[in-house]
Amino acid sequence: MSKMCRAIFLIIAMLLLISPQNFLSQENRQVSHETAYVFARASSFEESTQFGPRIDELLIKMPADFELLETDEIHIADWPLPKELVDRWSKPPYNETIALAKYAQTVMYQLDINNNETIPTYSGWRSPTSYTQFRQAIAHLVNRTRIITEILNGSGMPLTTPIFPWLEKWFNPNADAYPYNPIEAANILDEAGFVQGSTPNPYYDPSKPGSAQFIRVYPPGHEKAGQDLDPLIFYVRFDHPEMNSTGYIIRDELLSLGIPVEIPRIEIQEMILKVMCYGDYHLYTGCWSLGIEPTYLYGLYHSEQYWKPGYCYNYNNVHDDELDYWLEKLLYATNQDEAAVACREAQRRLAEIVGIIPLWAPIKVKAYRNDLRGVVNEESFGVNSWWTFVNAHPKDVKIGGTIRYGISYEIGSLNPVCSSGTYSDWLVLDKIYDTLIKRDPYNVTEAVPWIAKSVEVQTWNGNNTKLVFELNDNICWHDGVKLTSEDVKFTIEYIQSFWDAPMWGHSLPDFYHHVADVDHVETPDPYTVIIYMNSPRIWSLYDVGEVPILPRHIWENITEPWGFQPDPQLVGTGPFKFSEYVNGSHVLLIANREYFKFFTPRVQLKPKMLRITKEMEQLACVLETCIFEIQSFFNIADINVTLIIQDNRTVLHLIYTSIGDQNNNGVPDFTTYFSSHEIIGYVLFHLGENARNYKFFHGFAFPMNLTVSGKIGKIGNITFEKSDKITVTSSVPAIPR
Repeated sequence: MSKMCRAIFLIIAMLLLISPQNFLSQENRQVSHETAYVFARASSFEESTQFGPRIDELLIKMPADFELLETDEIHIADWPLPKELVDRWSKPPYNETIALAKYAQTVMYQLDINNNETIPTYSGWRSPTSYTQFRQAIAHLVNRTRIITEILNGSGMPLTTPIFPWLEKWFNPNADAYPYNPIEAANILDEAGFVQGSTPNPYYDPSKPGSAQFIRVYPPGHEKAGQDLDPLIFYVRFDHPEMNSTGYIIRDELLSLGIPVEIPRIEIQEMILKVMCYGDYHLYTGCWSLGIEPTYLYGLYHSEQYWKPGYCYNYNNVHDDELDYWLEKLLYATNQDEAAVACREAQRRLAEIVGIIPLWAPIKVKAYRNDLRGVVNEESFGVNSWWTFVNAHPKDVKIGGTIRYGISYEIGSLNPVCSSGTYSDWLVLDKIYDTLIKRDPYNVTEAVPWIAKSVEVQTWNGNNTKLVFELNDNICWHDGVKLTSEDVKFTIEYIQSFWDAPMWGHSLPDFYHHVADVDHVETPDPYTVIIYMNSPRIWSLYDVGEVPILPRHIWENITEPWGFQPDPQLVGTGPFKFSEYVNGSHVLLIANREYFKFFTPRVQLKPKMLRITKEMEQLACVLETCIFEIQSFFNIADINVTLIIQDNRTVLHLIYTSIGDQNNNGVPDFTTYFSSHEIIGYVLFHLGENARNYKFFHGFAFPMNLTVSGKIGKIGNITFEKSDKITVTSSVPAIPR
């Protein structure tokens, strides 16, 4: 089974644990399909003179209850909060000491549609869901706005494709082919021959658009042409409240349109077998936990990924020649541009044929003590990201101190080659072992060179991928030995050597599928690694680049890489060194002061394109403004920002200026003057006659003084006066509606 497929796993039961009042304001829940640009230039960083993390120690407590945040026994927690805690910690006195941070998960809830010609229960005639037009009509009956508003209480992001909107490199914003429209659904059914018959529809509602007075019939040419439709078999996950409620909303829409539906109540395991192994269903409320790279589209929707009997990922039997073409182009793309085009075209085609109907991605909340500075709320992951622990520090301790990190489960092992598979293992190990590349926390589709200072993607042996990594020459293992290209080569070959582990009753190494396609590795000098792949895939960069590198001088003596902790010292090159593990209590890591990097990360202003609601449009038109939300996580110096509207004409230029070193400790200080270091507020910029061309941007910066033209007035704690500097004195509430 490929690494790509292994990365996809079915969520059997997931509870959405978020409070509506702590998600984005009503104005910015919908993702815009317009294009906007924000360009930023970071300059004159005043870097720390200290290598490694800002803190001295990271104490990882396990298993840790969320309530330890209330008593200050931990500073940050690893798991999304249950709704009751979100509600409680949103109010005084808890919100005075605990900060809540939202993030969207790469989890897709969807309406699965069986594309097979027949299903076992109705094996003698063609299934209506095998008709493209029938599936298109169903798509027009899915009211995502209602689902997110009434069922999720705003704690979800609508999905129109299986690619998440914040992954802008891959996302196709024009793939929403069938928005909610019951009248259009009825028209499509009529044109396809699924017309109303003579049997009265008991669910007919003359006040509801598109409602059918009679039950619809099979179309001409069908084995049962002219006869009433048999009830659709719709399996709804009753064990998941939101999926259950969504299923019944969709059922009611189908019934109103004259399509009979039954929802059998059977055990969950039996339901999964009927759907994923036997194909004996028409509709199913499904869910996938997905990844960042869009190659999962191939595993889920390429026709070769369907087979019977047995379980397969493409259990809906989505099959379409054009879709297959673009999915193959995506999987075997040799560069980013090819991949982006193929990915967008695959989304377009999947939406056109309605292979499945994406519904929503959940918005979750994680928590940390608000006296913790430098927290990085990573896309798709949240505040307990790797970047937080190298950048964060207690409020009054710029360099040094301890962060207490609570994780929900006891670790299963401290083994970087063959971990226990427990989620908690890598919450520890990823801070000890480093990789060739990292992910930009605010744009996770982008690779950041790490152990490697540069990488080139080339070809060899026809069109197969070749990766050339140039390593930093100042990296040492925790025991003082220098890291070289031989360590990288050894890591790949060592992991590959255990390809037959299952034959001997052992599990494959964690990252085996990341390196399974490697043909061979060359090391022409101590700091150059050339990796030759057996296929043409740009994705090899991420496969190989995210493998934790092992020290050859340690692991070449470990012939059996299984067990709890094959290397007792856990020698890595990461920002933290292993100190101690106490079963059922904690792991203590100490800062690696011989680390090869400073931690004053670069600043990136990344646009988040959000739909402006009518209330915001009215406010903006009155004030003739553009709205810009500002967040901060890093200390910065000066940033120049240019806002550009669609015709590429500059409408505003401004400069953010730091307030300097207020505490005389060599670190630019921005937090002294804010009651909240994370959300600073909403700032309005004058656009004059171009007011209706504004966009809503979401950037990452830490401004103190802004110069702006035009008079605005006052919102919250920000005062705007013509040609004056704007001073932010505290956090600002959302724009009123």
